[in-house]
Amino acid sequence: MSTVLQTPQALFDEKGNHLLLVRKDEYEALLERVRAYEEQEDEEDWQLYQEGKEEPFTAEPLSVVLKRVKEYREKNGIK
Repeated sequence: MSTVLQTPQALFDEKGNHLLLVRKDEYEALLERVRAYEEQEDEEDWQLYQEGKEEPFTAEPLSVVLKRVKEYREKNGIK
């Protein structure tokens, strides 16, 4: 879908809030883009979830991780 969007008309309500007026077809085109993006993200999340189920990782205690981080930092001169 290749809709050319026009510059929206700027309006202000009685409280001074800034509003933008767009045509209905442009609004629907924007909504469709958002829906397509969200569907793509959902599909990517699902694929990552499935991959995670196939290759589960082993968890280590925090103390082990922190010890490894400390050793790495000392070895590489990181303070």
